[in-house]
Amino acid sequence: MYEDSIRVPYLVHYPRLIKPRTVYQQMVLNIDVAPTILDFAGVDVPRHMQGRSWKPVVEGRDRTGRDSWLYEYNWEKPYPWDPTQYGVRTQRHK
Repeated sequence: MYEDSIRVPYLVHYPRLIKPRTVYQQMVLNIDVAPTILDFAGVDVPRHMQGRSWKPVVEGRDRTGRDSWLYEYNWEKPYPWDPTQYGVRTQRHK
């Protein structure tokens, strides 16, 4: 779990709702992008999607966001020098 690869900032431009230079500390994952776009479009997010919309975060309705998430790295073939890796990430620890 290299910090540089799991702590990547998301940049969003939506002046109607987000003021320039606003910074949110809540954790967002790439699986949250599709549910967020659907939420902003007013479309129900399918139950099979694992991510969650961060529209409540930018609207100020969710001050805490996600408190942890599971990291899993699994190469196509089980190499002895590159085993499957698991980890848990929080705001403070990994």
